[in-house]
Parts: sequence; C-alpha cells; structure tokens
Amino acid sequence: MVAEIEADVSAAPEARIRFDVAGFATLDAAGRTFKAGRFETPRLGMLRDRAEAARNKGAGKLKLFVLTGRSPATDIGALQAWAPPGSLFQVASQFNCLEAPDACIVPIADYFFDPTQGPRASISAVPGTFVRHYAAPRRDGSRFVQVTDGPQIDLLEELCSDGSAHVTNGYLLTNNVERQAAFARALEERFEDVRIGLHDGVEVVFGHDWDGPVPGAPGVTVAQAFCSTLAGGGYSRIEAGEPTMQTILRQLQRAAYLGNPGTGKTTVARIYAKLLKQYGRVTKGHVVEVDRSDLVGVYLGETAVKTRKVLESALGGVLFIDEAYALKQDAQDFYGQECIDTILKFVEDHRDEMVVILAGYPEQMDGLLATNPGFRSRFTQRLAFDDYNDADLIAIMHGMLKTLQYRLEPTTEQIVAGQLALERGLGAFGNGRAVRNLIERAIRNQAVRLNTRMSAGGHLSADDLVLLLPEDFAEVPGA
Repeated sequence: MVAEIEADVSAAPEARIRFDVAGFATLDAAGRTFKAGRFETPRLGMLRDRAEAARNKGAGKLKLFVLTGRSPATDIGALQAWAPPGSLFQVASQFNCLEAPDACIVPIADYFFDPTQGPRASISAVPGTFVRHYAAPRRDGSRFVQVTDGPQIDLLEELCSDGSAHVTNGYLLTNNVERQAAFARALEERFEDVRIGLHDGVEVVFGHDWDGPVPGAPGVTVAQAFCSTLAGGGYSRIEAGEPTMQTILRQLQRAAYLGNPGTGKTTVARIYAKLLKQYGRVTKGHVVEVDRSDLVGVYLGETAVKTRKVLESALGGVLFIDEAYALKQDAQDFYGQECIDTILKFVEDHRDEMVVILAGYPEQMDGLLATNPGFRSRFTQRLAFDDYNDADLIAIMHGMLKTLQYRLEPTTEQIVAGQLALERGLGAFGNGRAVRNLIERAIRNQAVRLNTRMSAGGHLSADDLVLLLPEDFAEVPGA
C-alpha cells in the first residue's frame, strides 16, 4: 500500500497533499484518504515560550515515559497505535526530519527494511512522512520535495550560517564540522536558534511490527518531534573525550529534548518601561512607539536625520519599533539599510541610556536579524507572544466593553466568538487588536441603528444606549 501511495504522490504532490488554512494536511492517494497532520520547524526558544505560556494558562501535567527492551510493549508502532489523545513521540531522525536508512533520500517504502525505531515510527504514522518528504515547508510558506543533494529541511541552518559546519543529506558528520570551536560556541550562545521538527495530528496507519491493529482506526492521531545529533557508528568517528566535541554533543543532545499582532507586545513594552524607571535603569521611563514610516525617508540623506531624531527622543526610555521587519524590505532598499546602520551605531553609543525593542512576526523578524550581524549581537533577548485562545479573546472583549461602559446581549457573545474564529482561519490574525476593531465597528453600527429608530419616531432607553446586539457586529449595518 505504501508503494502505491508513493507512486501517486511522487507523480503529483500538490494534487495528492492538500492543506487547510491552519496548515493541517490531508493525503489522498491509492484510493484512500488520510489525516497527514501539520508539520513545522519552530526554534527551541519559541517552543520553550509556548510551553511556558501553556503552563501559565493552567495546562495539565506532562508525563515522560522511557521504555527499553525489545517486545510488543516497546515497539514504536504498537505504542503509537494504542496512544491516548495528546501523546507526543520523540523520533530519532536526521536533521532533514526524515528517517532514511542511509545518508540519502530514498523511497518511503524502503523504510520497511530498516528495523530501527526512527523508520518504524515513520511507517507507523506514514501519512505525515509523505508530507515531510513531498511537501516540506519553506520559510516563505511554499512547499518543496526533499531530494538527495538537493533542497532539504535543515534544522541547523541558522547555526551553520557562518560556515563552521554543514549538514549533508540530513546527517551531521564529524568531518562536516570544519571549525569545531566556532560551531560549539554557536551552539552555546545561540542554542535557542536550533530548530525542532514538530508534526501533530498525524494518523496512525500501522501498529505493532507494521501489521498490528490500530484501535479506533481510522482516526487515531499522534504528535511526533524530530531531532538529531552527530552521526557516529559507521558514518563518522566521534572523539567524545575532546572538550570541544563534548560541548557539541551536549548541546545537540539538549536540543533533542518571536509574535502575531495584538498579542500584547506594545502593552508589555509600556509595563517594561515603567519597571525600568522604577528600578533606576532608565531616567524617564517613557515609550516612543514608531514604525518604518517614522524612521525611513523618501529622499537621499533624509533617513539618517529622521532616525536620529527619533532615537534622541527615546533617550532615557524605551524605543518600541513595531513591524520592525519592514525596516529593510529587500536587498536594494538602501534607505532601509541606512536606517538600520543608524540605529545600531546610536544604540552602541548610548547603550546605557535607552532600551530598544524590535517587534514583529517571528519569521519576518528572523529575516531582519539576518540583514546585519550587529543585530544579533546587540538584540540578544527574544520573547515570543503566542496567539490568544478563544477564551482569552472573549475575556479581552469583556474588559474593553467594561471600560467603554457597554454590554452584550447574552446571545451576542457566541456570535462574536464565531466571527473571531472565522477571522483567525483567514490568516494574519490580529488577536487583541481584532477584538478592538470588532468592538469599534459594533459601536458605529449601533449608532446607525439607534439613529434610524429615532428618525422613525422610536424612543430610546438608557439600556438601549449601552447594549450591543448581534446585528451590530455585522460588517454591513443591519446585516
């Protein structure tokens, strides 16, 4: 069956693997339909922040199980087939998040011939493997097919950008670490830039020994985490006693185990400024909020003047640059580069007199930090803001309405929650900002509704003036 699926998928990946707005894939091949899950490669820092946010929101306790020995009870296929909801399995893959039996990309059906746990885990939840192999994600959101000596996922790409090491077909060999000291230093100083493969919502197709039962199929899904370390054994010789190599191994083994708009970044910046003032780290404690339009000029020589004026106004406080990734829009944006150079020089000259916060979408911010080595060295603290869940957004809405002295009809809350969920599915979700925009629209629509009633000779009570109805939240008044 796997070979039949692969024949269909390899011939037309885009036709066989479809993605919904949330990034979850459906695999249609060989006359069957499978849940192929959502695959992403977040940085360790972002992953840690997600875990912290979940813990702060009262998430349940986690349980870690480590099973050894060879038996049906420890077979990864059996474990995934019988796993309770919410189970996450660590899969020892290569840095390309595949489980190929050798240092090359092979047909997925060939994984059957490798008895180790990585390929077995992959075959057990094989719909997800087809996504990682034939629809791997790029940073820009597009998809590609992983091929030998060609395009591949590389979890260490950022760490190896200085040429200190490189990954070959998913494997990091000792002779691929050209500058051990530099690579070890990067793993220590930029540990949070190591990426991890995460695949959730993947359907389990095969159980014990690849042919055992899967209770509840088709519908049992699991999550898998993909990571790796130096390849030893028959691939390369590891001098584990050498101090630098010990550092590399330790950091990679540790690895084995930036937010959207409206998540509160500006609010946090204001609170942070007050705390800095309270503890004497800045003299004024004010926040100067700007974006590209406040810093970048439209003619030669204007940018440096505008940028320096803003920077000087923030001395003694916090400069908050929103959507900072837009400062430099492409390689030919010389005005944007002039702005960046001016900021870096000013920050270096006044490092004890102000704090600068860069805010924006995580992926785009990564691109900004890559435009100039000085960015990464000066902006070393990163804080990710997760999207709010539905309960959070409703709570935010009630808080805003209380401040404005409005209230909702009981049935309106459900309608608003539905509108927010719909907007979230469209992408580029605004979180708290989306709630504020929705309320402001409702108040405008309410004014139109009440004015229409009065024009028709109707009377208004005090309650009418503060009550928002379901129709007030429509995009078109009265809809």
